[in-house]
Amino acid sequence: MPINLKRESEASNMHTIVSIGNPSATGDSTPCSTIRRYEHRYRQDGGAWARRLVSRLLMVSLLMIAAPLSAAPTLQEVLWRRHSAYNLAGIGGNRSALTVQFWMRNTGPSHVAGIRYTTDGWANWSNANARYLLTSGVWELWEASVTLPGHGRKFEYVCWANDHRGFDTIVERYDTNDGETFYIKTTAWSLVWSTDPTQD
Repeated sequence: MPINLKRESEASNMHTIVSIGNPSATGDSTPCSTIRRYEHRYRQDGGAWARRLVSRLLMVSLLMIAAPLSAAPTLQEVLWRRHSAYNLAGIGGNRSALTVQFWMRNTGPSHVAGIRYTTDGWANWSNANARYLLTSGVWELWEASVTLPGHGRKFEYVCWANDHRGFDTIVERYDTNDGETFYIKTTAWSLVWSTDPTQD
């Protein structure tokens, strides 16, 4: 009578799987009949149930590996909220301070933001990074601050945000006040918020 080498090999593999997965195979308290029941089921359906189990485990493993790779950027827009510019005096001399708050939609773990500002009509400009303040629904609130020497400076700026979850790119968004930019002059002597985007 010819020997079915494939079936014998599968049965041998199944015995190994059962021996590892059941304490009774190593002499523990689980009845040996449990092992025989699994082996009987395996021989009945030719190991199809075991193959289905392995297939499902493999699928779960692939999903767990792919999850971090499937992350996508969430940043959609930047929306200015308010600003304040005021004079400072004391140790360090006279200074002008600018504080800007703006919203970012949507929330996400890989956002950075700030303002790009100038005080001489963009002949020279710099970036000031913003710090995250809070989340409200799908919006994140960020705040950027700048301090420069001298009183009475006029700040002009735009708000920006980046999302680093783009596939081989960085998603960038700006609020430029519809191309007019934002500006404010340091006339106050304390932090006073203004919702006028173009305040001289």
